[in-house]
Amino acid sequence: MKNLIYFLITIILVSCASENEKKALDEIANIYSAKTSYSKNFNSAAGQKTIREFNIKVSQSAFLDSLPKAPAASNIAYLTYKNFDKDEKEKYTKVNVSLISKENDTIKNSYDIPVLKAVAPKMNVYYSFSQDIINDAYEKLNAYKNSKDLPENISDVIKNVVVEWESVYGKAVDFQPIAISVFKDNKGDILQVKGQLLFENGKKRYYLIALDKTPGKDTVIGFNF
Repeated sequence: MKNLIYFLITIILVSCASENEKKALDEIANIYSAKTSYSKNFNSAAGQKTIREFNIKVSQSAFLDSLPKAPAASNIAYLTYKNFDKDEKEKYTKVNVSLISKENDTIKNSYDIPVLKAVAPKMNVYYSFSQDIINDAYEKLNAYKNSKDLPENISDVIKNVVVEWESVYGKAVDFQPIAISVFKDNKGDILQVKGQLLFENGKKRYYLIALDKTPGKDTVIGFNF
C-alpha cells in the first residue's frame, strides 16, 4: 500500500494591511471610538482549498460595550468586507471578529465571505436610503419600500422627525451603521440594520431599517426611530 502523505500548513501573519484593509480598520475605529488590530491566517492542506482568514480585534470602546455583541460583530464583519477590493473579496474565505470588553471578556464570531456577499445588496439599500435622508431627498424614500408593509407617506413621516431633530441639533451631516441582525417574523426573514444619524452639534440619534432578506427582494419593509 502506498504511503499517503498529508501536509497541513498554518501561517499566522501580522503583515502590513492593504490600503483597503486599513480603511476598514479606521472606519470601525471611528464608528465605535475603539482600538482596532488585525492579523491574517492562511491554512493550507494537501488536496484541499486554502483557507484565508482576516481577523479583526476591537477593544477599548465604551460605545461597543453598550451594544448587543452579536449584531455589532456582524456589522464590523460587513464593514471589513465592504472595504475589501475585488481581489481581496475573492481571496479571503472568512472574516473573524473578536470583541474585547473593558473587563477583558472576549466574544468571537466568524463570518464566511459568501454570507457577507449575500448581505451586500441589502446593505446597499441601507446606504442609499440613509444618504437620501442626509441629502434632504425625502421624496425618493418611498421608492425603496415595500408598499404592503409601509404606509404611502413614509417620506413625510421621516422628514417630519428629522426636520424636528435638525431644529435642535443642527443639520444631519452623516450616518453610520452600528449593528446588523437577522430574525424571522410573520413577514419572513428580516435583516435589520441599526444606524445613527450624526448632527452638526455632535448629537447622534438612532434609527432602524428592516429589509427583506429574500435574495433579489431588496426592499425596505420597516423603519423606526
